[in-house]
Amino acid sequence: MIKISGLIKVIEDSKQINPNFRVRLFIVTDNSNTSPQDVQFQLVQDDCNKLNGFAIGTQVTVEFNIRSRLYEGKYYY
Repeated sequence: MIKISGLIKVIEDSKQINPNFRVRLFIVTDNSNTSPQDVQFQLVQDDCNKLNGFAIGTQVTVEFNIRSRLYEGKYYY
């Protein structure tokens, strides 16, 4: 599990990709290094509602996993 703490920079509205799938993007500015980095995260399905009540500029800690899949000889993240 990886953790990033920082300020929320962008919160997008949920987007309905098809009748059965929706996504919501948000960006956190990670200030833990000497040069701040903007990191984009994506929530899907019911997790999109987890951003309700958060505002731009709110200090948050995001925990996430990185995984990939091999498909026809290529890795997808």
